[in-house]
Amino acid sequence: MGKSLFSFLWRWLIPNRCVFCSRMIPEKETLCPACSKQEKSYLLTACPKCGRSFSLCTCHASPQGPDLILYPFSYRKAPISAALKRFKKFGYGTYARFFSLHMARLTRYYPQCEEAEVICAIPVHASAFREKDFNHAEILAVHLACLLKKEYRPLLIKTRKTAPQKALTAAQRRKNLHNCFSVNGPVPSVVLLVDDITTTGSTLNEAVRTLKKNGAEKVYCITAASAI
Repeated sequence: MGKSLFSFLWRWLIPNRCVFCSRMIPEKETLCPACSKQEKSYLLTACPKCGRSFSLCTCHASPQGPDLILYPFSYRKAPISAALKRFKKFGYGTYARFFSLHMARLTRYYPQCEEAEVICAIPVHASAFREKDFNHAEILAVHLACLLKKEYRPLLIKTRKTAPQKALTAAQRRKNLHNCFSVNGPVPSVVLLVDDITTTGSTLNEAVRTLKKNGAEKVYCITAASAI
C-alpha cells in the first residue's frame, strides 16, 4: 500500500513540467511556450525510413504481423527519446496526455483504426509491474481509449519474464519473446494495440500473433515513437 501511494503521489501530484525541457508549466499544459514552437518539427506524417504513408509502409511487414503500424514521432529525436525514457521510468500523467493526444490525431488519417472494437496494450510481467507499480503502455492505451471513445481492455497477459531487448539482435529478440503472451478472455475481431516504442517490431509481432491466433482478424498497432 505504501509503495502504491508513493507512486500515485509521485506521478500525479508533483508540479506539472514540460514534456521536453522539464520547466514548470500551468497544470493543463504539456509543453512550455518555447518547446511548443518546436513541436511540429518532431511530428511524422510518413515512415521516416521508406518515406511511404504508414498504410503503404512495409518496413515492419511480416506474415502474421500488424495490419498497420502508426507512430507520430521518431525516437531518434533527442527531446522525444528523453521524454519517453522519463515516462517509462516514472509514468507521468503529463507525458501520457501529450503522447496519446498525438497518437489520437494520427489515427484520424487512417479510417481503418475506427474499425477497432477494443484498445489494448502490450503487457508487462507481474514482477515488473510490482517493481514499478504501473505499465506505461497501459497508461498510454487508457488515455488513447478515452480520446477515441473506445473500450480499453487488457486483452494480453505476459506469462513469463524475458531478457531486456535492448542488447539483443533481431533474431534473438524474436526467440526471447516467443510464446511470452497469452490472452485474457475473448478477443474481438479488430483490435488497436498500443505500445510506447517500435524498435525492430518483435514485441508487436509476437503480441499480434497471439491475438490473431486467438480470434483477431485484424490488429492495428500504434506507438508513441519509432526507433527506425
